[in-house]
Amino acid sequence: MFRWTISLLLLFVIRHNCSAQTYGFAAEMDTAFSNHFSCDELKMIIGEVQLYSKGKLLYHDSNYTVWNPIHRNKRSSISTHISDFTEEIIDSITFQLGVDSVSHYAEIGSIGILPNSDMYWSWQSGYIHFKLEGKDNSSHQKYQYHLGGFQSPFRCDQKIGLAVDTSLHNHFQIIFHLDAPLLQEITTVPYKIMSPSQMSVNKMRVLVHQFEVKAYD
Repeated sequence: MFRWTISLLLLFVIRHNCSAQTYGFAAEMDTAFSNHFSCDELKMIIGEVQLYSKGKLLYHDSNYTVWNPIHRNKRSSISTHISDFTEEIIDSITFQLGVDSVSHYAEIGSIGILPNSDMYWSWQSGYIHFKLEGKDNSSHQKYQYHLGGFQSPFRCDQKIGLAVDTSLHNHFQIIFHLDAPLLQEITTVPYKIMSPSQMSVNKMRVLVHQFEVKAYD
């Protein structure tokens, strides 16, 4: 089992700059990645972003957004303005990967995602938290994972909590590693998941460990 260096990874980035008072999401993918796997669609729901300093909540955005960094050959990024932000040093960040169960019961559209989004199944099944589609270029096996579920026993939204090195002085990035080991772990039989299930829960739990904080270059 090998792990590529960071230059060969898909990067999921939250950029924070106190003077600009913005945070955002961006993605990059080195061509070496596509020599092993093709990724036609990468889409996820991110929300409930919270920034902390010494246990004090500095910023909270309760809305959710659909981020689609890869769609066929297209790349995309998003950014959000932060208002009323102080100069205190951030030492931790939390956010939701997928919509939490309480928000599922809120009025449709009230959390920032419209019901006609392709990340929403139905009122019975709820939102699709994470979507990954593509092909193993060696075996030509296609994979299609639509991971979601908000009711027991298949609730699978994940709360991500990360420590931030204060020496970074609010200049950091959160990286989501979409690499070969991850794909080898989650692209197993069945190669297609399209509804809430225990397999969806298991694969969402794997994704939690793909996030880390690093200095922003």
